[in-house]
Amino acid sequence: MLGWHWVGTLRGCRAPLRDVERVTRALRDVPDALGLIRIGEPIVTCPGDGSVVGIVLLSASHASVHVPATGSDCLCDLFSCTPFDAERCEQAFTAVFSPTEVESRTLER
Repeated sequence: MLGWHWVGTLRGCRAPLRDVERVTRALRDVPDALGLIRIGEPIVTCPGDGSVVGIVLLSASHASVHVPATGSDCLCDLFSCTPFDAERCEQAFTAVFSPTEVESRTLER
């Protein structure tokens, strides 16, 4: 096994989603809350279709967020070769986006 990959769909988010600062904050706060080492700052962009996408590199892999152009859902993931607490990962993403429902799983890769 190389690592752990948490994948989450945050549905019915009450927080403003198409907000570059909020996505940037998530990509800073979540790895920091898990004690993972970020390599640089998050890269977050709006590709012109109304969506927001972001990624931050970690010493042991990455975290990413994708906010589709429409709806109130947010797609998040974190992969790390360093063990992390998947429940805390979900709680940290939830704290930023305030979903009404979370569908997630953690894969061993």
